[in-house]
Amino acid sequence: MGKRSNTPSRGAKLDIMKNHLEGLACIASCIIIVVGLPVFGAAADSIDVQFAIPLVPVQNNGRAAFVESKSLMGRVLDNEANAGRQGSGFNPLVYRAYPGQPIYSTNDTGLNFEHIFNGVAADKAISMFTPRGDPVELVQESPTTVRLHWPSASSSWGMDSQMTYTLVDPDAIDIDFTVTPTREMFGEGYAAFMWAGYMAGTRDRKIHFYGADGDREGWMAFGEDTDKGFETGTVSFQGV
Repeated sequence: MGKRSNTPSRGAKLDIMKNHLEGLACIASCIIIVVGLPVFGAAADSIDVQFAIPLVPVQNNGRAAFVESKSLMGRVLDNEANAGRQGSGFNPLVYRAYPGQPIYSTNDTGLNFEHIFNGVAADKAISMFTPRGDPVELVQESPTTVRLHWPSASSSWGMDSQMTYTLVDPDAIDIDFTVTPTREMFGEGYAAFMWAGYMAGTRDRKIHFYGADGDREGWMAFGEDTDKGFETGTVSFQGV
């Protein structure tokens, strides 16, 4: 998702994303909140009675926030706390009715801010994974809200970015993402932002979408098995 702006101003706040995701049909975005009070720096390798799984260690004195709702419970880690496991996000996220079965891989993360890119060849070096490497602040604002903040001063793109997860009963999450550009980084007239979630126990890895393949139009699937594993890469818009 991106925001076109040829003349970004320091104070111009761009609302990039706000999704209200309802039900576990969109399990990749259902979020959590565990244990009524905020908790930071959870004990490594402890087995939480509610989670019924070992909590992966908090790395490098990073920060962790526990959150819960009627149906979901989880832990949010910052980049330092989740070092080596794909950066900040949820680790774990569990549906209360199925403890011990995390929705996202605990070797990775869920609902992670992954990339910023702008299509400019000269910026290729910072177009991959910078939100996972740039300093980020984790703030638990309430028992239902956790905010991640990437300050512009330490951002590879000079962008002040904030992503807020707000739990909405019984089993939904509002994700609000805002960004304030402080440098001209729009050589092609846009910047795009990408998120990732590493699912555990899915029925099917494939992405399904409506599109066209040659003369055929209809529902497509990407991620089919191949001799070397499965399909990977980018699916372009028709005509591109």
